[in-house]
Amino acid sequence: MIQSSTRRVLSGVFRKSAVAGASVALLLGVSSSAWAVAAIDVNYELVEFANTDLDSPGGDSDDVGLNSEIGDTFDWEGVFPGVDARVEILDYQNLDGDVDKVDEGQDVSDGEDDRPMWIEINLPGDADSLADDGPGSATFRVDFFASGSNFTTPVSLRKVAVIVKDIDAGQSIQFTDVSSYEVSSEPESVIVPTEDGLDVTFTDGLGEGSAEQDESNWVGVRFLETSSLTFTVGAVMGGDAEFGLLFLEPEWSVEPSLVTLESEQPDPAPTTVSLASAGASAEIAAWSALSVALIGAGLASLAAMSRRSRA
Repeated sequence: MIQSSTRRVLSGVFRKSAVAGASVALLLGVSSSAWAVAAIDVNYELVEFANTDLDSPGGDSDDVGLNSEIGDTFDWEGVFPGVDARVEILDYQNLDGDVDKVDEGQDVSDGEDDRPMWIEINLPGDADSLADDGPGSATFRVDFFASGSNFTTPVSLRKVAVIVKDIDAGQSIQFTDVSSYEVSSEPESVIVPTEDGLDVTFTDGLGEGSAEQDESNWVGVRFLETSSLTFTVGAVMGGDAEFGLLFLEPEWSVEPSLVTLESEQPDPAPTTVSLASAGASAEIAAWSALSVALIGAGLASLAAMSRRSRA
């Protein structure tokens, strides 16, 4: 009799569990397919924002985000195995119009590097003088999603690196929630890092031009784990300012010291799996905590019934 009652209680608990899972999802306003997947280990390898320009020299039909505004978003598929990315313009200040480009198309036949995200802003005024009305800037966010989810399932990436080369006179870039960073030691860096908690701004204030191979103008940042990166590019001189963000670990001629802002030992990767890809069995796993709690409540009720029957 007790065994039979136990089966009835447990089967009722599982039915309640399924209903509870659906109810919680509805209350939160998300579907089961929107739950995050396990973190993907990038291990500081390339996250590629490919955009090969097949136009004639000077063509811009392959540029991404021409004359784009606050709130505009731009999508890349397959930036890393199993990962898509979306870039959104969050804000801009004192630009000559809006954001010129979110990613410039590169003619790889001429040997140019297409792997970075090439951002261009334009400040009011002449290129050889301070911009009208002061410095200008633009802020962007990069969100990562599981491939095939139609940009609905966020994914966390572990060990992500970004290198920015050729930061010219009066230009700067700020990253938020940085785990660690590095600037050149040999040759001595002309970049000045300014820390504000886990946010770091890198500025070239010497008034000197530079080329991509000048390591003294490089900046490298690392993120132990992230599903969303926010950065701001800025300049003080009028005219165009271009920034190439290469999501890859730098290769320095002389390895500089790493400035650590956050522990280099990340927490263990989460074990949650994508419900969209794993089907019903994953849904049961996702709500296992609820099931256990409800089973416990059912067994407590069963014990109370047993005591009453003996009495």
